[in-house]
Amino acid sequence: DLIFVCDTCGAQGYGPNRTVNDPMMEGGFEELVWGYLTSGRGALKESDVPYFSELDGEPAENFDELQSFFKVTDIVSVVPTVENLKRGIMSYGAMTLNCAVDSYKANIVQNGDGRYSYTIASTKMMPEMGAHAMSVVGFDDSFSKDNFSIDRANLTAQLEDLEAELPPKLELYLDLWNVESLAAFKAMSDEEVNALFLPKNDGAWLVKNSWGEGVRTFQGQGAYDFCGLIWISYEDASLYNLLPDSRAYAVTGINTSDTSVSYQLDEFGAANHYAPKATVDAASYAVANIFDFGDGSRSKLDYITFETANGKGGAYEVYYSGVDSDGGIPADYNLMRLLESGVIPHDGYVTIKITDDIILPEGKGALVMKVASSGAPIKFGMDTAFFDWYHYGNEVIQYYFPIISGDSYVLSGGKLFSPFEAFGRDADFSLKAGITPTQEVSNISVGYADYTQAMRLLATLNAFSLDEKLYTKESWAQYKAALTKLQTLSIEQSLAYSEQQAVDDAVLALNNAIDRLDNKHTWEGVIALLALVAALITISLMTSIYFIYIRKAKK
Repeated sequence: DLIFVCDTCGAQGYGPNRTVNDPMMEGGFEELVWGYLTSGRGALKESDVPYFSELDGEPAENFDELQSFFKVTDIVSVVPTVENLKRGIMSYGAMTLNCAVDSYKANIVQNGDGRYSYTIASTKMMPEMGAHAMSVVGFDDSFSKDNFSIDRANLTAQLEDLEAELPPKLELYLDLWNVESLAAFKAMSDEEVNALFLPKNDGAWLVKNSWGEGVRTFQGQGAYDFCGLIWISYEDASLYNLLPDSRAYAVTGINTSDTSVSYQLDEFGAANHYAPKATVDAASYAVANIFDFGDGSRSKLDYITFETANGKGGAYEVYYSGVDSDGGIPADYNLMRLLESGVIPHDGYVTIKITDDIILPEGKGALVMKVASSGAPIKFGMDTAFFDWYHYGNEVIQYYFPIISGDSYVLSGGKLFSPFEAFGRDADFSLKAGITPTQEVSNISVGYADYTQAMRLLATLNAFSLDEKLYTKESWAQYKAALTKLQTLSIEQSLAYSEQQAVDDAVLALNNAIDRLDNKHTWEGVIALLALVAALITISLMTSIYFIYIRKAKK
């Protein structure tokens, strides 16, 4: 089902492939890879699903029956700075991130020992920042800056081609370099050009590419003689912040024997991150996904997986909520069941193993994750369309369009919002559940009905005792029946949230029974009825705060 459609060319292909007419723009984001690997599908062996690059390629006929090689449980993501990348390599191994590459990246040079190097010119040649995913596997603080050089003649020839074919792109380059014109660039000395592009200090990354040993550079200078590895200067910003909120990733947890069924709404994983809008309390809010866990069987909750940016060190709480008859969920955490809580250990994908034996009810239910931070707002991973990703000349290409379920919500300030209202995007949140089907009886409360109005009414009637002798037999019987029903419902206050209507109906029935009480037309009866009306109004207001306190204490 991983079909991608480009809005400007109408082409499509199988797999996470950005399908546009320009072959230099094929490919996809590593974010989609992580979303796929952390999905229920997991990683497949390349021997079972051979690589193909054709836009009209088809998957293997037995694709749906293939067994996953492993499932990824945890992925660390960091902002790609020099120190973060060094720390990540030392802690986790290879760090995957974007590097600017296109046909105008002329400054790949071969050193005397056969190694290839990228120079700082790569970024300054890439104001549009087209991206290629690579893995940083090592670093060398003493790698000499003298290993990098500029092929000025080749660079000038490419700029001349741009001037003839795509002047707006040339202007972007010249503006970035603070050079007035191509003629002015040609008039610069070699020392001035080197100062513009080459690194000032030693130090470089060892980067593993996917092109292999036999692949030539774009300009055909020769084969990669160093096993497909290249060196990139620390100062080459093509590795850092290529796109808004760029991240570097490392897989830190896998499971080779997971048989859980994955429930998720995010079709392609956490492809985007946005800060909450003013409608939401950015310091503390919750996201919710409603899942249909099926009929006829129940589910043992094995794990919860979520994805965040700016989340490291923030607090989280995960709840289970019932779904009412209208398909909604409450905006009150007191009506939910707390499952897990803790501190977010790192940005990226985090899997929380559920150690308690929690059996979910059959049918629809919601996972709700509340996050709180004292610093920058936590950005929850969401699957939503890419907008304005790549600017090619004056053309804007929209990346892809996931199918949005409409079952994701945001909770803040006691109110429920859609993702669009809270973040400005129609989206599904990257909050997943791993379950094992079971026939065991559910042992989880699905959230309780709100008894506030019921308890206020009962307290008022208790404080102002009614005298049966003042009312007709028939109206008193109706009143007693309605009172007994509400008292029975309210003894344990244990009705599920989906049965809220039963509580509301009982409150309404008792109020109606009070209104219909028919007195025996004595002065005592008239006075009693007027006093009751006044008491219902006065005592209800006076006891509101008291019973809210009692309810919270009970919780």
